[in-house]
Amino acid sequence: MLPENVLRLFFSEIQLQKLLIIHDLHNYGIQVTVLERKLKVSKKKVKRAINSLQLDIADYNDQNKKELLLIVDKNVVHLSKNVKDEDYVQLLQYIREKYLLSSSLYNSLLFVLEQRKFTVMELANNLSYSESYTYKLLKKIESFFLIMDLGVSILKKSDKILCLSGEEVVIRLLHYLMINIISSKNSWYFQTISELQIETIHSFVNSKRIKTFSPPNLKRVNIIMAVYEVAIRKGYVSAELPDSVKSVGRILNKEKELPMYLTYLQKRELGETGGLHDELIQLAFILNYFTRELRTKNEKIVLGKELVNNNRNKIINPCVLLINQICEKYTLTEDSYFLLVYSICNHFIVIHYLKLYKFMKFDKFQLRNEKTEKFIKSAIKKSFSKYYKEPSFGKLVFNFTKIIMGYVKLDTDIPVGVYVEFQRRPEYKSIVENALIHNYSANALKLVNNYKDADIIISDNYVVKTNQEYFYFRDVFDKVAWNKLGAYLNEIINKEIVKSVGFSE
Repeated sequence: MLPENVLRLFFSEIQLQKLLIIHDLHNYGIQVTVLERKLKVSKKKVKRAINSLQLDIADYNDQNKKELLLIVDKNVVHLSKNVKDEDYVQLLQYIREKYLLSSSLYNSLLFVLEQRKFTVMELANNLSYSESYTYKLLKKIESFFLIMDLGVSILKKSDKILCLSGEEVVIRLLHYLMINIISSKNSWYFQTISELQIETIHSFVNSKRIKTFSPPNLKRVNIIMAVYEVAIRKGYVSAELPDSVKSVGRILNKEKELPMYLTYLQKRELGETGGLHDELIQLAFILNYFTRELRTKNEKIVLGKELVNNNRNKIINPCVLLINQICEKYTLTEDSYFLLVYSICNHFIVIHYLKLYKFMKFDKFQLRNEKTEKFIKSAIKKSFSKYYKEPSFGKLVFNFTKIIMGYVKLDTDIPVGVYVEFQRRPEYKSIVENALIHNYSANALKLVNNYKDADIIISDNYVVKTNQEYFYFRDVFDKVAWNKLGAYLNEIINKEIVKSVGFSE
């Protein structure tokens, strides 16, 4: 979520080159000449980056008992054939983490975001820097804050003490996002709180849902909770939430974990009850935005119904008006209707009221200029007209449009039409058709009787020159042919889903 121009500040020139190379190597190779153009450097510098990346991969292999290789063969750079997806992701994570932890700017930002108040000598000693270099580093930090344009800065509190200044919710979001970009299963980048202390909180509130989380999701929850715990312990208080946000929070946050956590905070005398309750409402919204698995689909549907029943609330009202407008033109299932209300309300609060819009960028995938998109955007602008002049408005429109396009298009069944024909072995037709029926839902794939109605033709013979996709299927006893057919159909269906949802490069 941090902009690319900001992330670049943390890396050296050759580290950036190596990151771009490794990003392009998943499942295929890339020519050295292409890398020259992409990196805008000479062939000599590309080779230097490749050699350096090979050393990084060797270090990764030594630490993780792997045997990955970066190979240059006939002017093409590629990873060894035995690289599985999980190996590639772990390698990418290792390299990104290694480079960031070598960045003085990145390490100093983590220190400043956690400590909040500090002296130049404390920063220098903590990171083992000289005092003169630390002053230069502080200027880099200020430049970082200016580029981010968050309203966050470092102020002099006294002759020696410096302090971080800005909106509390923005500082916490920045702290989370900075750690999350290198978070891994075994890492923990807080100095004043341990992961064991966060796990103690989980034990106290006895959350069953936490026990079902994948390691990455659990790590994400732990980081967010640590950010809030550190801030609350140090006495930093978020601005009071508007009554309308509190009201939505009371509707949504019915889980037993929140009152249990409130009791835990009260026992440690970390603030007055009203303020702590506000903090936990905010925390719940942030957790549910970044960890969608915290609530089940059925829970979200039930909460969506409760939101609709309370649509006089100034936050809920425009969300319900928006979805009702969508339903005037498009058919949604009842479940989809309530899920959309739930999603839009949550996104609205986190993006606008909790200031996530300050960190959001418009995706490189732009929505296609089609009637559905235009209608949805028009409906958003009409329903949220009171927010038109707010700095968050453009991000709200873009975010809501993406969400609604997915529901509108995916609720409309437009399956891929498939025509099957075998000239040499007619009996293969029923075998292939039954296999397709068994493996694909009717929403994704539909068998057609007329080849002219098909999107894809599967045959052992070229039927006729048409605009349809054609797949040559030789023999039902050929395992490779089945694997290729599955991969081919999945690729076509995925393209249709992306096209249907309304995104294009």
